[in-house]
Amino acid sequence: MRGKGTSWGLGLIVALCAASCSSDSDSGSPMGASGAAGALPQGGAGTEGSAGQSSGGTGNTGGLGGSAAVGGIGGSAGMANAGGGAGGSGAGGIGGSVDTGDSGVDEQPVEPPPYELDCGTDAIVLESSGPPANRINYIIVGDGYDEADLDTAYVEHLEEMLSPRFTPEFELYLRYRRFINICALKVASAQSGINESPGDTAFDGYGNDESRLGYINDDKVNDAIDELLPASIEVDWTAVVLNGDRWWNSGGRIMVWSGGHPDAALAAQHEGGHSFQRLADEYGGNCTFSGDESDMRINVTMDATNTAGKWSEWLEFDHSPGTGVQGTFEGAQYCDRGAYRPSDESVMNSLWESPYYNAISREQGVRILYEKIDPIDSSTPAGTSAVQTLNVQVIDPAVIKLEWSVDGQVVASATSADFDVAAQGLPAGEHVIAARAYDDTDWVRGDRAELEQTVQWSITVP
Repeated sequence: MRGKGTSWGLGLIVALCAASCSSDSDSGSPMGASGAAGALPQGGAGTEGSAGQSSGGTGNTGGLGGSAAVGGIGGSAGMANAGGGAGGSGAGGIGGSVDTGDSGVDEQPVEPPPYELDCGTDAIVLESSGPPANRINYIIVGDGYDEADLDTAYVEHLEEMLSPRFTPEFELYLRYRRFINICALKVASAQSGINESPGDTAFDGYGNDESRLGYINDDKVNDAIDELLPASIEVDWTAVVLNGDRWWNSGGRIMVWSGGHPDAALAAQHEGGHSFQRLADEYGGNCTFSGDESDMRINVTMDATNTAGKWSEWLEFDHSPGTGVQGTFEGAQYCDRGAYRPSDESVMNSLWESPYYNAISREQGVRILYEKIDPIDSSTPAGTSAVQTLNVQVIDPAVIKLEWSVDGQVVASATSADFDVAAQGLPAGEHVIAARAYDDTDWVRGDRAELEQTVQWSITVP
């Protein structure tokens, strides 16, 4: 259900070292706010993102390593960890089956639902997972792609971004694949490529080698999406892929990555951690952190003992394969001293060391998904009172379990989408039939209220 939670994708403003703290950027200001410092490439400490350009440029860059894998745009995404054939660039394609591996989903290939997502006439459907009203809608546009590039380089760069997305290392998006629709809109630029200053491109994109940031014009991006995307799709996550191979990325209100860089896929994974999951960078720098705990993101803390309650429930948990034993590791939020991260390595730290989110960052991703969407896509109308077969359709049966009950008593044998009331042999009178849909993942600790949904009916047996 739309509107369950507040919107996200807000930029990170992180003052470096002694004045370091984070807050949401204001894209309406004359100059774009500073972005979060980029993920460290091999070498020195990251630096604070410089101010964006006059219409709301975003900041924050990433550094990483890792190999790309498979998956054709508009065709089969292939089995995770295996080679899938490249699909054509047709607008109707959707991802194919995946081997869920160690992600916590039943180890059976899961076919995407037969839903035909309409991303618009000038668009590529990258993932058609279900009705936009109950999905995260991730919208991508490209900058610096001329008319010829839109069917060549743009498609190739999107394929590179998607190639590892449904592998066990990217476990969040493997398990919750059916929760996210992805549309790539085609917007042509007059010039091909992105330079160190704004050129004749659709979104005024450019980059800076010193800050390692990629910049775009937020207003132009939003205007293009408003014009091209069908009104039925509410945007939850926005990204711009730059037509270039320089290390220019950012994770602000609008996520940016350079599509032609060899590590583009992991750059997108890192920057998505900022823009979608509201995560901070977990690497340090030559400074001592001094700030306010209340301004720090969920995956960083000043409390080396109890994590200010942020990931205290994950302490000593062994996230393997993944980021190892969770604890408090000094060095985070751009300072080597005074700030702590949950794991030695993670995708929000040294990306060439680990493509995984650590336990609290993964949990944060799950919680954000359920802020916006419900476990149930559809069900028999609530006003139904006649004896019949009731039906509940969940987002993904491999992730969402069903529990049926009659007058408060669970029917242990009933776990499928259909519940035959007549077969229960109920006595005459009114009975309350309920279906509880819930995500039983062990990736979330503490309050799980948003991970479940119950629907019920008052059925009269004659």
